[in-house]
Order: sequence, then structure tokens, then C-alpha cells
Amino acid sequence: MKFNVVFASMALLALTACATTEPGWSGQGATPFGEAKAACESSTAGIDGEVARHDAMTDCMASKGWTRG
Repeated sequence: MKFNVVFASMALLALTACATTEPGWSGQGATPFGEAKAACESSTAGIDGEVARHDAMTDCMASKGWTRG
């Protein structure tokens, strides 16, 4: 029984260690995803044009250690 609890805990930890709810983003040693996303959304909110805003968001996230793959 104790083994099952330890094994389940380790499996859950492994699955959530670098998890993000946004598909396509990856980052090692990056700013926590939610924090980076919120900061970048705030800083790019005033940019007109979907393409320009998307590019600025991608650049901002990259500056925080996140890349789209």
C-alpha cells in the first residue's frame, strides 16, 4: 500500500513538473508559465493587429525562457 502511494505521488510529480495548460510552449528553468503569460499579455495588450500582438507575445515569452515548438 505504501509503495502505491509513493509511486502514484512520484508519477504525478513527474507529469506536472514542467506542465503548462497551453499546448506548444516549452521552457526549462523558465519563469513560471502563468507568471510569464500574465506579464506578457499585459505588456502586449495595447499592440494593434493580431499578427503584431502574436509576434510580440512570442518575443516576450522567449525573453522569459519559453519557446513555441
